[in-house]
Amino acid sequence: MICKRKASFSRFIDGVHVDPSRGEVQLLINAVGVSSHIASTLKPGTRVILMGPTGTGLPVPENATVTVAGSHSAVTSTVDGAAMWRAAGNRIVFIGHFRDAERARAVQRAIEILTDQAIWVLDEGPALKLRRQQDACFVHGLDEFLQSCAEMDAPFAEWVSSTDQLILSDHPESMEIFRTMLSGDLKPYLKPGFNAIAAVNSPMQCMMKEVCAQCLCRHVDSVTGEPSRYVFSCFNQHQPLFELDFKNLLARQGQNSVQEKLSNAWLDYLIEGRQTEPAMQDAVSAWAHEVTHEPVDQDNHPAP
Repeated sequence: MICKRKASFSRFIDGVHVDPSRGEVQLLINAVGVSSHIASTLKPGTRVILMGPTGTGLPVPENATVTVAGSHSAVTSTVDGAAMWRAAGNRIVFIGHFRDAERARAVQRAIEILTDQAIWVLDEGPALKLRRQQDACFVHGLDEFLQSCAEMDAPFAEWVSSTDQLILSDHPESMEIFRTMLSGDLKPYLKPGFNAIAAVNSPMQCMMKEVCAQCLCRHVDSVTGEPSRYVFSCFNQHQPLFELDFKNLLARQGQNSVQEKLSNAWLDYLIEGRQTEPAMQDAVSAWAHEVTHEPVDQDNHPAP
């Protein structure tokens, strides 16, 4: 495959569009980690190789309401699925969870093009200036937003009763807040047949599907909360929301933290030609401090 232009940057390395007649594959890449750092140096005409795993595509219901919720990774899911959802007659709602208006503003125009309604949930003010009448902005954080959806009859809460398919893509702690509310105060308002999945963004290594087990995620029984099984999430990065073990997922996502920091520092040294030994030392010291000062929960260690 020949690189024709730099990729846009978002959360995942995602296949966005394939044009067999022209032999083109369009990708969406996020500026996080060594691989994306290398990708940012590609020039038009550079030959690249695409490896798996191919994963599983986003669900595409028909004549339904698809709600995508989360941070920048949710933007990726929206870009990835919008065309398919539109073609199947779906209504698209986006719930963007961002720290502040500046971060939300960076993706606002794209989201307005792709969706029927956007609800911006900010952890801190001021509010985002809205450009569409159907959109809304909530500046008191995710917890209060979801609680308000259960208590208030307001336009920003209509997604709860209208959503058929929910796709979450956020930090594990934020997705767990969604699950708690959807299982509790918001449950009476959900449609029959409501389905929710969450993007686990788990680490991967072999790129061969179900071989190295770097991507293992633990599921729990949705009723008892007890561990029920382990799954290879490289086969499908979107797992059932009500079965995910979020503490285990958080540990999984952080298992390669030191290696990633060292690799980024080394790549900076190679590409930019500057000494980064102090940066690497700081990364290791910071990690060592976290390990020695935080309690360890043996039950939530990543599976071997």
